[in-house]
Amino acid sequence: MIYQDQEYHLRRLLLGIVLFLSMLAVGNAAEKTPESDVKLSVYGPDGERANIAVQAANSIAEEMKMGAEERIPEAVRKAAKCIAVFPNVVEFGVIIAGKGGPGMVSCRNQDGHWGPPAVYKFGAVSIGLQAGVQSAAIILLYLKDDAVKGLRKPKMSFGAKIGILTGPVGANLDNSALEKASVTSYVRSTGLFGGINLEGASLGFIEGRNTRLYGKKLTPQSVLFGDRPVPRSAIPFNEALSKFAPPPIKKLAKTPNQIVEETVRRIIQALKENPEKLKKDPREVSRIVEEILLPAIDLKAFSKLMLSRHWRMASAGQRKRFTQEFKGMLMRTYAKYLVDYAGIQVEVLPEKGLKKGTRRQLVYTKVVQPGKPAIAVNYSFWFHDEKWKAYNVTVDGLSLVHLFRAEFNREISESGLDALIDRLAKTNLDTTQGLSQGKGLVR
Repeated sequence: MIYQDQEYHLRRLLLGIVLFLSMLAVGNAAEKTPESDVKLSVYGPDGERANIAVQAANSIAEEMKMGAEERIPEAVRKAAKCIAVFPNVVEFGVIIAGKGGPGMVSCRNQDGHWGPPAVYKFGAVSIGLQAGVQSAAIILLYLKDDAVKGLRKPKMSFGAKIGILTGPVGANLDNSALEKASVTSYVRSTGLFGGINLEGASLGFIEGRNTRLYGKKLTPQSVLFGDRPVPRSAIPFNEALSKFAPPPIKKLAKTPNQIVEETVRRIIQALKENPEKLKKDPREVSRIVEEILLPAIDLKAFSKLMLSRHWRMASAGQRKRFTQEFKGMLMRTYAKYLVDYAGIQVEVLPEKGLKKGTRRQLVYTKVVQPGKPAIAVNYSFWFHDEKWKAYNVTVDGLSLVHLFRAEFNREISESGLDALIDRLAKTNLDTTQGLSQGKGLVR
């Protein structure tokens, strides 16, 4: 009887423990894991849980310790558009067949820096390496756009369409072969480092792991090529890539204020150098405008804004002709004011500061003429093709784009776009002929 009571209480105790643990499990599952605390865990060769990003970073760090003759050539690393690292895909000298090993993939963004990584699974047929190899990492460097495009899909395979090259090491760099390769492959393990043939291998986007990493369901496209921060648990991998294949060192683009200051200085200097020549040959003013001012202006953006909806309906030929004639009109507009230059001073007001990532900026200037009120002239800039260019000018609150847009819209409504372009072309031609004959600018 006593024994039965003890057994009864023991069963109740065990049941209580099970229920308690079950409640904990349910409670923990109900809590949404913050993105910053997600751990990309996997069992490593030593049987301990480890972060995939850290393991991948360690694989990169080990490679960087290799001697010059065994290391992945710098030229290959510089050319890489995306890099995939699978830290543990080999067991007992054979690539894990069927199972696949998880790893990290990251691609460069527009600035050449490494973007947010994604978790992928590596799969291949069994390929022997060498006796005694317990585990190895595979590193893939994507060199061509066709291979990078493959990463936008949930699964990609190497074969006829996307060629994969056994990667060269050290000084053994065959540029002709490298130019043909979409991807180069490497394996790294103790006592072995070199290229391997991975024809038929495949990479698969692991939806569940990426969902846990970013806190929501995402596609390969939105992870690798989206504009999102790198999760905290994946930072070690990105930091390792930045050392392994640093972003290109680019010459910093001049700020909009610097461009305006330099342009104004050069124009005024050119006007001061030979005023008599300018009076005798007005074509010199047009030359100054074309050589110094126009390179700072985005003629296409200017034209597009002025024509507005008519630009969208215009043919490629009409757009090209209009932009060319607008260039002539702009030269004529600026030149006619510069002809009368006499002690004009332009003050570029202090820059209000460029915020990181901003792509539009206003430059404020003040034009001062002797005995006349100052004129506020502001330039609208945008960042495009790695440089700042002006796309609008506002004079005392009056926008050049809005002024011409209203005029051009009225003319196009009455006579059509071709008639407007023809009129601008005739006026520009008359101005050119007049200047060649020693006449003034057509105003």
